[in-house]
Amino acid sequence: MEAANYINNEFFSYGLKPGGSRMRVFGKDGMEEKVVFFQPFPYVAGVELGKGNAMTLATRGTDASAQDAPATLALRVGEDWMPLGFSASARVENAPVVFVGYGITDAAQNYDDYKGADARDKIALAFSGTPDGDNPHSRFTRSGELRFKAAAARAAGAKALVIIASEENFKDDKLTALKYDNAGGDAGLPVVVISRQAAAKILGLESLDRLSSTETSARLLNSPASVFKAGTDAPRLPSNALSITTDIVRKSAPAANVVGVLEGSD
Repeated sequence: MEAANYINNEFFSYGLKPGGSRMRVFGKDGMEEKVVFFQPFPYVAGVELGKGNAMTLATRGTDASAQDAPATLALRVGEDWMPLGFSASARVENAPVVFVGYGITDAAQNYDDYKGADARDKIALAFSGTPDGDNPHSRFTRSGELRFKAAAARAAGAKALVIIASEENFKDDKLTALKYDNAGGDAGLPVVVISRQAAAKILGLESLDRLSSTETSARLLNSPASVFKAGTDAPRLPSNALSITTDIVRKSAPAANVVGVLEGSD
């Protein structure tokens, strides 16, 4: 606010008229309402984990029946998964998982990872990045951004979006650094990143090599839903379910535009 106060004083010294918000200030006759130079706006200065973050995987395998008792695995926040800074704080209970490739919907490119994948009321699981890999001139530069992936998941009716980390060592992945981008706002649903080891368990894959080959298939195929199908080499998607609780604490800080008006002479 030091910079704002400096600009405020300069505007005042130049004789500009205040163009900010109406505020109650001390005047000559006590408290009064007047227009001031400041135009306050909400600003999130940082985020931190709340105490309620939790994730549980219930595994049934590929040939589960209603009588099968699922095995449950508690995944550790900070070790196996991490909510993203723009994630909504919410709870999703025992929702089935649907694989959606890279989680990208881009009408201009005639590309839709949700085509053929029924994500409504399910948890969407997607690889990070885009099918173009590290290409700096990717055609998915915009639609591959996390906030647009979250919007695509929300539009498809998903209850949450789980992003698979790109790094084998989870703590080395850039998505594990909890931060907030004021330009993105709240995602409107839980958005988390998960380790590749945990992702392999969710997808019923026996190794990280198998996960890498699945990612390669998702990159080459236009329909990620066909990655998991009956066949010799294709894995079958197990009927696993996730329970996710995200608890994000956003720290607000005072912020304001400083608005001065220089009236015309005509």
